[in-house]
Amino acid sequence: MTTSFFDGPIARREMLQRMFALGAGFFGLKTLGAAPLKRGVYYFSGWATPRPEFGCLAGRESPAEFPWQPIRTTKPGYPLVNRVPRKGFYDERSSAIAKAQIADMERAGFDFAVYQVHWSHEMALPQKLPLTQSKRCDPLTMAHAARNHAALAPRLGFCISFFDVMSAEDQVAADYWKTRIGRDGWKATDYLNDVTAFIKRLEKEFFSAPGYLRIDGRPVLVLGTPEHWERTAKRFGLDMPSVLRKLRSSSRDGLYLVATQTPPDTYRKMISWGFEAVTEYLHHGNGSGYDDVMATHRWRWREGVSLVNGTRARYWVPLSAGYDARAWSIATPVE
Repeated sequence: MTTSFFDGPIARREMLQRMFALGAGFFGLKTLGAAPLKRGVYYFSGWATPRPEFGCLAGRESPAEFPWQPIRTTKPGYPLVNRVPRKGFYDERSSAIAKAQIADMERAGFDFAVYQVHWSHEMALPQKLPLTQSKRCDPLTMAHAARNHAALAPRLGFCISFFDVMSAEDQVAADYWKTRIGRDGWKATDYLNDVTAFIKRLEKEFFSAPGYLRIDGRPVLVLGTPEHWERTAKRFGLDMPSVLRKLRSSSRDGLYLVATQTPPDTYRKMISWGFEAVTEYLHHGNGSGYDDVMATHRWRWREGVSLVNGTRARYWVPLSAGYDARAWSIATPVE
């Protein structure tokens, strides 16, 4: 399949209008061969106030329950100290806020939003928890924005993304799975049951909702950093192709799987595992000017296209830079 990418003059004003209309996040451009282009935006569902599910999981009051608090305080070194967000300190769980944000996205010209959710593996299989841990919590967290979207059923389409924070390359994740395997007795079958429970939950809440994004009749699911998933799979003696097959077979209509936050040098691996599409989430660190950002984008686009061409996979073109401490794009040279 031949995939093209944008490499001409950029309508900076239009891009900035789109970015600021949403207020936060990343927007991308999806290519489907000769089909019309569709523009999507990542939505990080992190600003509900409070978020009691995090306190439930922690077993005590947690700072994660109050995401606005660091901005409200004078914490030394925090980039937003003494600043007020343009639209104020809002509760993202509010249906009215969701309606306004969706209207912003529609006016900006987006076709779909990609809502990030989190999943608590141990709460998916509470029967594996010790009796001393009496508290049982909903395993699906940060799903409020997607739920609001599904309930409002706007013209704007949507789908779900999942970054498994417990597959990260850090000691917290290592200790987490050590506890699941050592204390709770998890086996490979338990991990696969957990995978099934996750998909069944998404299917129940979202896949049949009006406007849920489908390609070739299959609901779209975006998976972040799949190379981290591979690390978790190996803990159970599994490989990623078998995990992806389990994901698909757990959904009544199968799944259209997109790998994101994965650099181009991993694209061929992702495709060999069975992903239908590849893309990225973040491109650069803080402080890059407009020219540097665009140079990075053009280089990554060319690299991505060259790796995907000649395969069965599609390339979802990442069009913006991801989040930054300052608005994208900042001045060149950096002020």
